[in-house]
Amino acid sequence: MNQSQPPHQAGRLQALQSGLPIAAAVLLALQCHIVALAGEKPAIERLFPAGGQTGTEVQVSLMGKPGDDELQLWSDRQQLQFVFSEKQDSATVKIPADATPGVHWLRFFNASGATTPLPFVVGTLPEYPEAEPNNRFNEANMIDTSTAVINGVLHKSGEVDCYTIAVKQGQTLVASMLANRTLNSPMDAVLQLLDSRGTILRQNDDDHGLDPQIAYEAEQDQTLTVRTFAFPAAPNSTIQFAGAANYVYRLTLTTGPVIDHCLPAVVTTGQQRTIDLVGWNIPDQDRKVSIEAPTDPALASLELPMKTFAFPLHLSQVPHPSFTEDQVASELSVPFTVSGHIRMPDETDEVRFAGSKGQKLRCRTIARADYSLLDPLMTLLGPDGRELKQADDVSKTNLDADLNMTLPTDGTYTLRLTDRFDHGGFRYFYRLQVEETRPDFTLNVQQDSFVVLPDTPAEITINVNRTDGFAETIQITVTDLPAGINCIPVTSQPDGDSAKAVKLKLEGQLPTGYSGVFEIRGSTTDDRQQKATSGNIHSEGPVTSLWLTVPGSIPQDPVSPDEKPEAAPAAAPPES
Repeated sequence: MNQSQPPHQAGRLQALQSGLPIAAAVLLALQCHIVALAGEKPAIERLFPAGGQTGTEVQVSLMGKPGDDELQLWSDRQQLQFVFSEKQDSATVKIPADATPGVHWLRFFNASGATTPLPFVVGTLPEYPEAEPNNRFNEANMIDTSTAVINGVLHKSGEVDCYTIAVKQGQTLVASMLANRTLNSPMDAVLQLLDSRGTILRQNDDDHGLDPQIAYEAEQDQTLTVRTFAFPAAPNSTIQFAGAANYVYRLTLTTGPVIDHCLPAVVTTGQQRTIDLVGWNIPDQDRKVSIEAPTDPALASLELPMKTFAFPLHLSQVPHPSFTEDQVASELSVPFTVSGHIRMPDETDEVRFAGSKGQKLRCRTIARADYSLLDPLMTLLGPDGRELKQADDVSKTNLDADLNMTLPTDGTYTLRLTDRFDHGGFRYFYRLQVEETRPDFTLNVQQDSFVVLPDTPAEITINVNRTDGFAETIQITVTDLPAGINCIPVTSQPDGDSAKAVKLKLEGQLPTGYSGVFEIRGSTTDDRQQKATSGNIHSEGPVTSLWLTVPGSIPQDPVSPDEKPEAAPAAAPPES
């Protein structure tokens, strides 16, 4: 084939030279054009650095393959601007001064497909790159400011990174690692805090999941060294420190204000509430914040940007009354949520509520999921004071407590909560939630992106999980599809094969192609709705925003071989 010819012209020329009729020539031209578009999609696996400060420009390396076509970007918040290099292996990221602090989820895409969502963390603190060598105590990078976010990599096995920072008497230094969570780095990091003689003052392994954190109050002016190394997140037979190109981390070192959690830990939908901030180095005048929760119950959490704090605050929202432990002086009515602390060793908190015979309840304590140090042990007592049921760990990987119970009689019931190992402290916080058990369902798909070709529809298997005896018919539809792409709704019946799984089929064709997000939703006759989530997306990412790619289906006007076809703009994130 003459490489100077556009693909559809070359196909037509080849057909005519071979003596094929004009109809066959057109068909071959179409096939050649579609094949030409079916290049490699992006295979970008991570970004480095994995974040940046508001109001700055950051040079970011895109680790992986950019694909064959023009690279484009979709962002869930639509606040970042990426200017890609000629080779599409790096980008200049412009972060507006008013960008929302927190995680921005990105998809890189072209005419052939898209990556899974990748995190880019926007912060408010000054950022610095790691400088090698810094493997030894006497080679530590000197941090000449009281607050910094360091972007680093443990590049190879046996690697150790060291950073030195000066603190004043009475200041609390917080050293916090972000790596395994959010960034999905396959590392189980360790932090050590050393004095000027190299003596280890503090060490931490797992604090926020597998990510470590240390808070240290200086008793005198001193120079401290923070040392970090890692083991594989998935243990293996090696005994040395681990490292690799994907052992990417963000290490925050600060003597400034840091929020650990807040009370109450949840707010009621549509209510105005004053919340207390709990953490380190928080000025007294900044400890209380007045917020107003949205009236939309679909917004499960609020992200409150705190410009002067190291990390943004994430606040959960519930559609029922929420209390703090000091507000609970009498019997409560189901449903409710109580936020509190196990402040002292051997402390037990109690909540009383009215129950009725035959009432089915779910009692949950959420602590470890919010990175509390509490290992909750929950006990339900009947109106006569006798123990009815006890709940400890949900599983080996979920140390929170979940108790389901059908109440045997009318009366006042008591929930007791303590730490499994009788520990306590200001970081042993919890939210205790009691609701009536409600039959429900969830939808899940294994992939997060799909391609529709003119002759090859995209078939999507939706797994249906029915809980607590849910036996309703579920209508499953697709939203946010472009005109020209069709999907016939399907129904999951209470019984039979469709009760557990159904298939959707996306089909059609578009002249110029399409790239964008869509959602799969299930609804019932009583207006209950659920969005399908993807098990292929990081659990902190936009798990309900699936991706659709439709290559163009008809030949375009001739273009020179040096010109790139203009890609369709990315669709905006669907409204919640």
